[in-house]
Amino acid sequence: MPKFLGLQPNITLVILYFFANIFYLIKYGARQEYIPVYILIALYLVIGLVALRVVKYFESKINKSRYFNTLFLSFGLLIFFALVILVLNVDESSLKVLRWKGMYTTISHVLEGNYPYTTFLDAKGDTTSNLPALFYIGLPFYLLGDVGLLQPFVFLLLFVVVYKSNLTNYIKVLMISLLVFSPAFLWEVAAKSDLMSNMVLVSLFILWWKSKWKNDMFKKPVLLSFFIAFFLLTRLFVVIPFVILFFSSFFKIEMKKKLWFIVGLLFFLGLISLPVLITIPDLDTAIKFNPLNNQTGEAPWYLSILFLSLSVIFSYVHSSLNQFFKLFLLLTFFLVLSRFFINVIEEGWQQNMFGSLFDISYFGLIIPLVLFSIFTEEKNTMHA
Repeated sequence: MPKFLGLQPNITLVILYFFANIFYLIKYGARQEYIPVYILIALYLVIGLVALRVVKYFESKINKSRYFNTLFLSFGLLIFFALVILVLNVDESSLKVLRWKGMYTTISHVLEGNYPYTTFLDAKGDTTSNLPALFYIGLPFYLLGDVGLLQPFVFLLLFVVVYKSNLTNYIKVLMISLLVFSPAFLWEVAAKSDLMSNMVLVSLFILWWKSKWKNDMFKKPVLLSFFIAFFLLTRLFVVIPFVILFFSSFFKIEMKKKLWFIVGLLFFLGLISLPVLITIPDLDTAIKFNPLNNQTGEAPWYLSILFLSLSVIFSYVHSSLNQFFKLFLLLTFFLVLSRFFINVIEEGWQQNMFGSLFDISYFGLIIPLVLFSIFTEEKNTMHA
């Protein structure tokens, strides 16, 4: 079995999975008075690890079950409808997290022809950090009446991909169970956040593109430029996986493809941003109020340069899709953890862990990457 950081891969992935989820238990578990947080964490770890062991124990029976497809599909649909009900029953006015309001504000303002980045979302003067592509992603659910429905439908999309794949039944159960029993994921749904869904969509695109054109990543340079432009205009962190995946290959392709890609990228960045660009009242307003100011402030500049440089290096060392997702997972984990530690050193543990100075939901980005690492590892094993 291949190694990851010197350990069995599943062990390391499980450690990262529980590590990310524990942050949610620490922060939100402290808001209830029935069970001490340390006991809550201990119970979560014991129940989680025992559950993983039980599923592993029945691996052979799960793989051989004649009724698996029916039962698994029923389970997935049940979870989907439960998530929809959860979203529809959450009162937005009770939410302190502003991601749903940021997406709602972006969409409603653009549809009305108003610039969305000058509207304050709260008394602190926070404005939406949504880049233009999130307008398109959230629009169908805005029209359905609740932008929070994005999360259940992205879950459904991921479930369909897992269901239709040629993974073993055991891995299918493992992946979906790790997701739906993740406090990070349940928080994303309840808070109507789009962060984890953003990561899932990016990962699904990479999985599809790499699987379809693994021998020539730039075979369709214009189509590729569209997708890269689109996802870059969701969140800036998306530049990390795209650099890892495409940077080294870009310098190996012929000049004609390079030109088509660059021209296409610039064109689609402008085209996708057009609905927002035409609402800009004047240049001074655009400079003072724009989503880049919010997103570039998420991490110190030196940290961004360091991890972007590591992305370039990793572009030359990964040789498989599984290695790509594990490298992406490592960079994401250490980037978020580094920023958290820097904030704690500068402003204290209490304000960052339990206050609003650090958004711990960024640890939730780890969860989809753990799942896709498992997904691609299993695919590699099956095709070996």
